[in-house]
Amino acid sequence: MDTIKRKISYEVKDIFSHTINSTIHDIKKQNEKKEGMDITNPIRECLHSLIDQQIWRLSQKTFVYEFHEYRKK
Repeated sequence: MDTIKRKISYEVKDIFSHTINSTIHDIKKQNEKKEGMDITNPIRECLHSLIDQQIWRLSQKTFVYEFHEYRKK
């Protein structure tokens, strides 16, 4: 199950890579105006972590649902 989750996570990140990179670029531009510390890497890691967590959660819900349906039969 873990390998499937990693594959799905990779594909979702690949599909939305343009949007993620665009968002990171916009954040970087806003951050440069304020001359603060670079926060793009922590934000990128946070986005990837959120994707991983949501995919794990949905995978578990799907597994439980399918198992429940299987037990009904």
